[in-house]
Amino acid sequence: MLSVVNLGISFCLLAGVTDTALAQAQRESFTAKTVNLAVGAGQDLKIDVFRWSTDGERSVLLTALKDKGDAGLAAALEKAPSLGNIWTNESLGYTIRYAYRDTLANNSDRVILLTDRRLGSWAGQMWKPVRTAETPDYPFALIELRVSRTGPGEGKMSLTTKVASDESGKTIALADYNAAPVLLRPVKHESERQK
Repeated sequence: MLSVVNLGISFCLLAGVTDTALAQAQRESFTAKTVNLAVGAGQDLKIDVFRWSTDGERSVLLTALKDKGDAGLAAALEKAPSLGNIWTNESLGYTIRYAYRDTLANNSDRVILLTDRRLGSWAGQMWKPVRTAETPDYPFALIELRVSRTGPGEGKMSLTTKVASDESGKTIALADYNAAPVLLRPVKHESERQK
């Protein structure tokens, strides 16, 4: 009986190591600088993604957005696991609650990140775009990055554009990425997947 217990404990420890190794293998980092902001301009961002959202985690948030709108998404984000951090010039970082990546037709990466707080909230100065007409007022922040594999990319945020479900990508994204102003440039992919 003792050997069966020891075998079970050994298996659990091995499974924990495997999960840790898997999480580290998926860790990726990006850097960016804020532009076109009236409040929050010129800040250096460091984004650390520990792992990407699972299909189940993505489904929960998509369903919350579709069924209950922005308030439903905000509530679901509070219960979502921590997948990484976004570091700004503030003393505290922002927890990433949703992290999604896919490859676009032009072979660049699209990275979508959601936090459960607005950027700038730790300092009490919410980030605001230069153009403030009819900007969304979400209690969370969505960042969508487009990162080329041959050079720096750009990013846009929910500060200026509505958040919507992207049916084709089965993800949450900015409603009209192409029409939104660039708020992050240059965006650089600092780390490839570790082997």
